[in-house]
Amino acid sequence: MIKMKITLIINLFLLTSIFNGLAARSKIRAFETDLCTGYKNKNKKYNWSSCCVEHDLYYWAGGSRVHRRIVDKQFKKCIRLHSTKANATIMYMGVKLGSLSPIKIKGKQWGNAWGNKVRKNKLSKTEKKSLLEKFNKTTSPHLTPKLRIKFVKRLTNK
Repeated sequence: MIKMKITLIINLFLLTSIFNGLAARSKIRAFETDLCTGYKNKNKKYNWSSCCVEHDLYYWAGGSRVHRRIVDKQFKKCIRLHSTKANATIMYMGVKLGSLSPIKIKGKQWGNAWGNKVRKNKLSKTEKKSLLEKFNKTTSPHLTPKLRIKFVKRLTNK
């Protein structure tokens, strides 16, 4: 009797895991970027559009609040490396203000690969696998080979 209950519990767990994996794969939105949402991508002297693409990519994937803070700080650092301190501060503040606003731009919130619901949890292995499958089918001309490799390494912790 106990053996049968254990077997039933294991089977239910396996079925739930399979279902969750299939559900996660089916609802993932494709990655899209408009470069620097609502702001210029470059000027005559500097081009920081690659920073915006990378930021959009990590926002697409989502993850924990801690990861979001890291991504936003890396965005500011990238903008600073590719333009000026003032521009980096303006863009960083725009991202922070946007995160506080009750009005969200569709497809621009943290974890937008998963739909309109804001996600604040660490990504599971199944979710990471599903994201990678969707990402590998992405044909955005803005995703450089270097950024593709960096994203896959970060997502797989390698």
